[in-house]
Amino acid sequence: MRSWLLSVLLVGCGRVGFDPLGGAPGDADARDGGGPDPCAASIDLDTLALYTFEAGLGDDATGAHDAMVRGGVTANAGFCGTTAGQFTTGGYLLVPDAPAFDVAAASLELFLRSPAPGSVLNQTVIARDAIDVTFEGHFTLFLTPGGELIARHQRAGASFFRCAAPIAADTWTHIGVSIGGTAAQGFRLWVDHAEAALASAFVNGVTVDCLGASPPGGLAGNDNTWVIGGTNALAAEGVTDPSTEQFLIDGAIDQVHLRSVWRDFGAP
Repeated sequence: MRSWLLSVLLVGCGRVGFDPLGGAPGDADARDGGGPDPCAASIDLDTLALYTFEAGLGDDATGAHDAMVRGGVTANAGFCGTTAGQFTTGGYLLVPDAPAFDVAAASLELFLRSPAPGSVLNQTVIARDAIDVTFEGHFTLFLTPGGELIARHQRAGASFFRCAAPIAADTWTHIGVSIGGTAAQGFRLWVDHAEAALASAFVNGVTVDCLGASPPGGLAGNDNTWVIGGTNALAAEGVTDPSTEQFLIDGAIDQVHLRSVWRDFGAP
């Protein structure tokens, strides 16, 4: 079973005589470094969930955490393989909470084709959040109306941010986030393998510090669903089917890979 699944993933990522580029805008940008194939994802002992969008829009390749498709999510040309999830207002994937996600260290990797800036609201790429500030491990990755990419992690009743300059619209961009690990590792964000360097950003009407040291810890203490393409930030803690908002509008997401280890995304 696992060998069959790996073969499917390799085909989907263009590793078996298949070129997934297809001429879509910006596809060459994330692949012209000459290094290892960034789409060569595989399931290992550290993989919590892997969404390739190939077999089905909500299918987890591990078989453990399939997502429910809600609203306007459709199949579109992908960066890895043939298919990515295309998101419109009101469309998202909902991944039920599970004990497997309560990890002390975690890494998240995905490809994003960002919409052009212009929304009056944040546009969320992926979130596991709630309105409560006393719970640990809340996480959100989102775009501001100005196009900055922001990762937010909640520890000790406070929010900590990592911020990147606006990313190019309609271009596939590799994004990596790591949380927890050692004190030297901590909470970090990379865009196309370059670490985010903005010192501050304007988020929800206030200026936030994007370089402050965060307390140790990963996603443990968080009892919320994962939302891909929207956020559950205003829902109560632990709601199975939360209200969702701040959707990704006319953007696409491919190959969401969540692991239970801290990773350095500074090199392909």
